[in-house]
Amino acid sequence: MALRMFAQVPVMSPFSSSTNSGSGSGSVRLQPPRRVESQPGELGMEIKKAMEERKKEEEEKEGLFSGVAEEVREIEWPVFGKVLGTTGVVLGVIAGSCVVLLTVNAVLAELSDQVFAGRGIQDFFG
Repeated sequence: MALRMFAQVPVMSPFSSSTNSGSGSGSVRLQPPRRVESQPGELGMEIKKAMEERKKEEEEKEGLFSGVAEEVREIEWPVFGKVLGTTGVVLGVIAGSCVVLLTVNAVLAELSDQVFAGRGIQDFFG
């Protein structure tokens, strides 16, 4: 199978600016596209062969779970110590945020009790 490509190549005019149609010196004119055909080289044949081999291997391995298992084997899992450290940092940030928010809530609740002591909603609208 031949690969066809079309190319437009700029060509400098061999005529001086006086014989040109007054467009200035060194004008560029485009030639019509020409066909360039190339055959796949050695690298292309190797790639094609590798793709065919991979397709055959995929046809041999059927089923959802075998594909999932293959993908799981290809995952680059992090080191257990790094996972443990990252998990610790996340849990620490969550615990710290909880402490801060609960403290702010308690302070605001106490302030609210002192400001609105003994008053119900009916006292504001009556």
